[in-house]
Amino acid sequence: MRGVNLVIIIGTLGADPEVHKFGNGGSVTNISVATSEQWTDKSTGQKQENTEWHRVALFNKLGEVAQLLKKGMSVCIEGSVRTRKYQDANGQDKYTTEVRADKMLVLSDATDTFTTQPEQETIEVSTKTKKDDFVAPPFASVEPPVKNDFVPPPFTMANDEAKPKANAFIAPPF
Repeated sequence: MRGVNLVIIIGTLGADPEVHKFGNGGSVTNISVATSEQWTDKSTGQKQENTEWHRVALFNKLGEVAQLLKKGMSVCIEGSVRTRKYQDANGQDKYTTEVRADKMLVLSDATDTFTTQPEQETIEVSTKTKKDDFVAPPFASVEPPVKNDFVPPPFTMANDEAKPKANAFIAPPF
């Protein structure tokens, strides 16, 4: 059976990107992304937090774009997990596991992460937004949200047990 190697990380950069150039003209940009989870300890009632650090490698054009990132920026990375072997300064074989990025989306800049000034602009998105009320941020070129009136076409199956129930929700393909 074949598997799927897909990773999606939404987190914050812990340091500025590190760039390494290859002799053939290619390059790799390495970043460290932190993700955190919080929970309340049932026995003590105290809040707990765990931060996980992810090493991410971005190659060639994607790496060139990633060079513009700064510590504290929020990003969404999509890629796959890779384990590679290398030798340290003493000639010992070492292994490292990292995410090899295929896609990157910048979610905020470093100042958004650390500022709490009241004059900072806030954009709210509502599912009940009217077309005339929608105001896109200045950097976006998007259409206003549209009510989803998708109704799947009727279909038949050989096995009656496999048919969806009358009230079953079927998500539209995106």
